[in-house]
Amino acid sequence: MLVELSPPRTSALSRRTADLLVAEHLAMGVVREHGKFASKSELVESTTQMFLEVERFDRTPSGGRSGVLSSMALDAEFVGRMLSWTDSVTRLAEQGALPAALVTDVAWLRSFFVRLRPLPPWPGIGTRQAEPRSNSGSD
Repeated sequence: MLVELSPPRTSALSRRTADLLVAEHLAMGVVREHGKFASKSELVESTTQMFLEVERFDRTPSGGRSGVLSSMALDAEFVGRMLSWTDSVTRLAEQGALPAALVTDVAWLRSFFVRLRPLPPWPGIGTRQAEPRSNSGSD
């Protein structure tokens, strides 16, 4: 289980952080309703804070871990552009390294989540930075 938490809700900024945790929980439910993979999550609210518990996506039924590679590492090795998630997946699919259907899924998820909260620049990296924008206009 991974847990994200808001700071104590004593300011507009900390209340916004708590609201984003609620939005993230609801968004994961919408993604699952559309047949895409999203971890199961649960909201826990105390009198001062909001907590979002998220089921780990890298666990096996027996309790082990699945191997995970970041798209940043794959892009660095096989593409060398590192412009965005969509660009990386598109180039890797063109090389036959990823299924073409994944391009559509990543583009859908990117357009969905970028409106909720900035995505990390690359899947598998746990930062909350805005995704780099491509100047090519293709993203």
